[in-house]
Amino acid sequence: MSDEAQMSVSRIELLSDRVNPIVVKEVRQALRGDAFFKSLWGVLMLSALACIVALTFVSSTNQVEQFGVGFFSTVYVCMCIALMALTPIGAFQSLAGEWDDDSFELLVASDLGPGQIIRGKLLSALVQGGLLGVAFLPMLAVALSLPGLDVLAAGSLILMLALGSSAATSLALGIASVARRRPVRILALGLLVALTLALAVSLIQFGAIVIVDPGELFDYDVLAALATLGSAAIFFAGYAVLVAQAQISHPEENKSSALRIWTVLAMVLGVAICGLVHLVGPTRSDVLEIAVPMVLVGVSPALFTFATESKRLPRRVEYELRSGRGGLSADLLMPGGARGLLLAWVLVPMLLLVASIFGVLSGDLGDLSPTFLIAVYLLTYLSLGSLFVRLVGGSRRTGKLRVGFVLMVIASMIIPSVIGSTLGSDSIASGHHVFNPFWVLSEYGGQDLDLFDLAGPLTVFLYMGLGLALLINLPGIFAAIRHRRRLRRQG
Repeated sequence: MSDEAQMSVSRIELLSDRVNPIVVKEVRQALRGDAFFKSLWGVLMLSALACIVALTFVSSTNQVEQFGVGFFSTVYVCMCIALMALTPIGAFQSLAGEWDDDSFELLVASDLGPGQIIRGKLLSALVQGGLLGVAFLPMLAVALSLPGLDVLAAGSLILMLALGSSAATSLALGIASVARRRPVRILALGLLVALTLALAVSLIQFGAIVIVDPGELFDYDVLAALATLGSAAIFFAGYAVLVAQAQISHPEENKSSALRIWTVLAMVLGVAICGLVHLVGPTRSDVLEIAVPMVLVGVSPALFTFATESKRLPRRVEYELRSGRGGLSADLLMPGGARGLLLAWVLVPMLLLVASIFGVLSGDLGDLSPTFLIAVYLLTYLSLGSLFVRLVGGSRRTGKLRVGFVLMVIASMIIPSVIGSTLGSDSIASGHHVFNPFWVLSEYGGQDLDLFDLAGPLTVFLYMGLGLALLINLPGIFAAIRHRRRLRRQG
């Protein structure tokens, strides 16, 4: 072997040593196996056959100017199937295979941390998806050379497909991390297949509109929807990766702080996008009526998870506090249900404050009603849920208690209707009561609520419920803060 060849081999080996070992293992295993190449050749053969049929159909209509549109549309459909279905399912099987082969214990016992393992699984899946995408480059080059295709529209669709595939792959890893038992894993795989196919169909339908009329990309409503969906995809993808990392971490490690930081960043990003839409949008009221409530609803599952965590700090977190480490972790970002509830009580009012600023700028504070109502119900349910889990449960059955509390909330919406039906009250039987937040939002969400009118029955109920929920949780919040400070003094 020549000196240049030896130098090239040594550089490649040096690069492989620096790359995540999970990526190297997974990619090598995929390239050496038959499944990847069978999928690759199957997709390419299907794409070539579909392109031939599409060109034959377009040529029979004598619409030469539509050759590029027809060819690209066919290639894009095949790419959606490959990147939105094969790549996420492959990532799911990669992590789920660790449970089936009983090799997860060996993987965790290695020098790799949970973050390295999940990032390696994600990157290896994206590399394999990238190889599938590269295989379509010759067909895309042919499509660009044909008449009738708008390059900007085609490039935008490819970028959205890449973002969607990355988000779906991250979500697949998150689902696989919580489905350790085989029956649950089979159900999760079915759910993932249905979800990825639904996303692929949505991208195909949107692509069919944009590729025919590229001007739709510059429509304000379309741009606002794309910004919202893109932000949501980034948030849920990051959250899924962090959930997967937490699921494979040691039980005594800090699993919560990274998720809390990501939730705060997601809320800041959502508020920033709302502010941008508020500045450039033609209808500023939509920000208060739709955008800000969507941000609040989007982060509510994460806030509920934090508020219903076990009150006991993991041992490694306590050790870090005693040894003087963990000083950057504020009380709001540390594990524990009381601290999670305190985080919610800080973030939600801050979002209401920003929404109020938007309302003052738009000159109509009445549009703040949906956001206010959602915030009040959310804080009330979070406070009651945190208290329920803290008083009733332990660290080992937190998941069951969360499900039980959600069922109790649903029951609180249904039981008054049953009682109203028994007593002959048609209004209550139809769900028209304050325990049904959906009716309250539909009835009062579009009205100008006087938030300081203490004589209003709805306002009295909301303030009383919210104040009582906070009051009964104050001892637990102060106890959590004192516990952390006591650990720091012990160090």
